[in-house]
Amino acid sequence: MQPFKTCLRVVIVTLTIASSMTSVHAISDLPDAKSIPKPMLMLGLFCYSSLSTMKNPFEANPSALPWRASGSRQEAINSRMQKLDPTDAAYEKAIRDQAMTAEEAKFIKFSAIHESEQWLKNINISCATPNLAPNDYESCLKETNSEVYKCYRQIIDAIQPNGKSSAVK
Repeated sequence: MQPFKTCLRVVIVTLTIASSMTSVHAISDLPDAKSIPKPMLMLGLFCYSSLSTMKNPFEANPSALPWRASGSRQEAINSRMQKLDPTDAAYEKAIRDQAMTAEEAKFIKFSAIHESEQWLKNINISCATPNLAPNDYESCLKETNSEVYKCYRQIIDAIQPNGKSSAVK
């Protein structure tokens, strides 16, 4: 599982860098998207769209599920969320590099948005139990949609001190 997490982090960092660039020339200087294994590229793009979908609800109410953020935790999550680019630069690069088709990119983005919106609705029903123990809360988030949960954990793991994760493995 550790090689998967490492590869996923590399893909997400690459996509974050790619999408934070403002010029097409700077994006084209990044490595060819074909050099990223297609399943990892697809998961990275899925997570990027998933997190972008969660950005507005987080900004509207940081203390809501799943974030439950205030103070320094809210600031740290907000800092990570601000790095998300609302454009489709990463998708466009993947298509331009012929790492995927436009139809695949459209499907990944649609799926990520739909599943993330549904996950946010579902966790507010399933995981909103008061006094839920931290491990039970994490399990509930994960069981509701494990793919969206992996994307959510990318932000949470990035803000944990010393990179320690409290996630349920």
